[in-house]
Amino acid sequence: MTLDQIERDLHDDPPDREIPIEKVGVKGLVIPIGPINAEVEIWIDLPKDKRGVHVSRIMQSLNEEALKDREWSLLTWRHLIEFCQGVLSKIKERHGYSRGGIKLSGFLPMRQMGPLGKREIVSYPFKVELNEKAYVEVEIQGSTSCPHTYRGFSHSQRAKASIGIEGNPEEVKNIKISKMVSILQNSLSSASYSIVKREEEKRILEEMMKKRRFIEDVVREIICLGIQEFPGMRITARCVSQESIQPFDIYSKSSSDSLRDHIRC
Repeated sequence: MTLDQIERDLHDDPPDREIPIEKVGVKGLVIPIGPINAEVEIWIDLPKDKRGVHVSRIMQSLNEEALKDREWSLLTWRHLIEFCQGVLSKIKERHGYSRGGIKLSGFLPMRQMGPLGKREIVSYPFKVELNEKAYVEVEIQGSTSCPHTYRGFSHSQRAKASIGIEGNPEEVKNIKISKMVSILQNSLSSASYSIVKREEEKRILEEMMKKRRFIEDVVREIICLGIQEFPGMRITARCVSQESIQPFDIYSKSSSDSLRDHIRC
């Protein structure tokens, strides 16, 4: 390889096969964003006359936005979506693209109220995705109690439930994380708590017996409550039950896409 070949920017050369690339970017990178560490995935498209992307320009844009001074006293979806918008805007200036997107994932530190009113610190898995629209998702752990209790038999198990909301970025920015968590807690038979003494345990079991639900019921409840709370948004609901008497998990998933006109909540 000659010095001229090294100095020439091969990324801007035409490829041997002029085929456009739908997505190319970086993933698996963990960076600090305000009070959290988030795994980042960024992608852009590439026209058929370009051989490759300038990864350094993508990383430079990400680094500059991550180092920008911000007020992080209370972490919100607005903070994270505006961070994503800033990164994509900088990449657009440096690199150019027709379509691009960014995804963040990690854990949200929050305070949770226990069954008897005591506060505890928890962390919830989250996702933020931004392209033409914005998507936010949060997941909590809880429990489900099998409705078979009505017939004299029952079992309970730990479950994970998540709600995802997609819509116009400016509208999604205003969604409160606590509202999404509340929907999940109300949809499960019970939330999960780290500090449980005898009186708390009694209260949790009483709540579970009042809200006996299959995971299908949990997903339906999430969608109904989501449509009521966030009209006009696309709602995605998931639930995974870690079965206590069977050697496998059970999962359920649905969305409001084709169901909105048929749902009665």
